Amino acid sequence: MRYFFHKLGYGNSEVRKYLGHAQPGEAGNIAIFFCESSVAECRAGKKGRDASEFCVAGDPENHAQIRVVIVAHREFWVLQPSGPVVEGESFIGRDGQPDRIKLMPITVLARKPITAIPHLLASMASNAYWSRGTFREIGRAAPDTGGGETWDGWQHQLAIELQLPDSIRQLSCPALRQGALLLFLSSVELETVVAKVFEEAGCFVPAYRGGNMADVDILAHNDSAKEIIIGDRALAPGTSLAIQVKSWMRQPPRVVDGILSVSLNLHRKDKGKGWDASHLWQLIERSPQTLAWLQRSLAWHQSGVTGQCIEPAAKMAQESSFLQ
Repeated sequence: MRYFFHKLGYGNSEVRKYLGHAQPGEAGNIAIFFCESSVAECRAGKKGRDASEFCVAGDPENHAQIRVVIVAHREFWVLQPSGPVVEGESFIGRDGQPDRIKLMPITVLARKPITAIPHLLASMASNAYWSRGTFREIGRAAPDTGGGETWDGWQHQLAIELQLPDSIRQLSCPALRQGALLLFLSSVELETVVAKVFEEAGCFVPAYRGGNMADVDILAHNDSAKEIIIGDRALAPGTSLAIQVKSWMRQPPRVVDGILSVSLNLHRKDKGKGWDASHLWQLIERSPQTLAWLQRSLAWHQSGVTGQCIEPAAKMAQESSFLQ
């Protein structure tokens, strides 16, 4: 099964036009434009990988193995191609240049408000690689990351399948160690759970995410008259700690005084430089309020997911000692 994140028009401006009020089981259309290029030119890669993947996804032999996701206008769609890509009318685009529609018939598999889906899915547009494209594969590393698979993608695939009826659900996952459940948090949720651990230990945390702060996501302050000990860190009265949080760190963390690195995939040899998933999970287990928040945040995952996980996920889980 392959999964794609689709932007339908500039800023998803064409979603309502092409999908309208279509509900699960009903038909609709999605489209790409790419100036006056033809379907044949797009398929041949002359307009880049996104356009080529879109045209190939419309081939009848591929329909059953394709899921297309759109997140727009506070709604979430899962779609399946139902016909080949065809050329539509020409028109003048936003930039004043001629465009030609390349149209793909689809069937709606799921349509939900973002309030009814995991934050992991609702926040997919925050992934720069997916959101900057038109038709980007979910679960394949961005070209500038050095290749190979990363954690970023397969957990989204699982979450997508869990939005579908049991009769058409295609993906399942083996039981993972509890610490591995943190992989199913969005990047914002992961920053939040780290902030809550420090807050519950007695620190003042002014914000749950860093925004545009360089190399720092969370600031924790000990405003009390007593030392606060959190895991292997001790904050003396009147001191502060800067924390960097990453779901998946591609390079070993730098050792910088006053900065704690938290990464779910921190290698054993680098554990002295920061916290990995197991270390963070141990702290969460000792923090009842944070644990209750985490259980609520991941309630969508606790739905009897069993069976065989997709190969990249199983391989990485095993290498990271995440499997039970």
